[in-house]
Amino acid sequence: MKKTYRVWVGLLLFSLLASACTQEETLPTLIPTAVPPTEEMPPTAESAVESVPTATATQRVRPTFPPTFTPTPAPTDTPTATQVFPSPTLFIQYATPNPACNTFDTIFEQSDYEFAVGVSPRATWRAVEGAQLYRLILKESNGRIINDQIYLAETTYTFPADLFEVGRSYGWEVYPINAQGDQMCFAVGLEMFPQRQLFPNQPLGSGG
Repeated sequence: MKKTYRVWVGLLLFSLLASACTQEETLPTLIPTAVPPTEEMPPTAESAVESVPTATATQRVRPTFPPTFTPTPAPTDTPTATQVFPSPTLFIQYATPNPACNTFDTIFEQSDYEFAVGVSPRATWRAVEGAQLYRLILKESNGRIINDQIYLAETTYTFPADLFEVGRSYGWEVYPINAQGDQMCFAVGLEMFPQRQLFPNQPLGSGG
């Protein structure tokens, strides 16, 4: 009796286990259903900001000059030269003296420094060895040149009387010129003062 009961119980347990395994094997396979489409929401401000494409910074490349480029300085205003007028002088020295000029000078006793208007005054100087010509210049004491184109080989010259007026002072200067046309010595000369003649028969005289 007990043996039969045990056998029955064992069969019952076996059948339960077998049915359980069969049920497990025959369970239907779940097929996933499609996920319903979600409603597209409008982008928020934050997402809009994030979605804005950022501009890529473009690095500027400095232009390079050709190999032969040379910077040209900006033009500057050229200052206008101011003409300087020499102060009025009667005797201007031009050349560097040389030994031949040691004796070159004015002969005062034969030159007129004070003379009556209407009289032709004289200018006299000493000779210089090697001189071919002498250039004589007559000017007023204020520097105005009356005649600077007097060339002569002699050592004395008489000025025309009509060049002089009372109340004005004058002066002459002379220098020697060699065969090459160069000035040999410093210029020498003398001032002259024309006077109104009070006694027509009596000359005012010269330096002598």
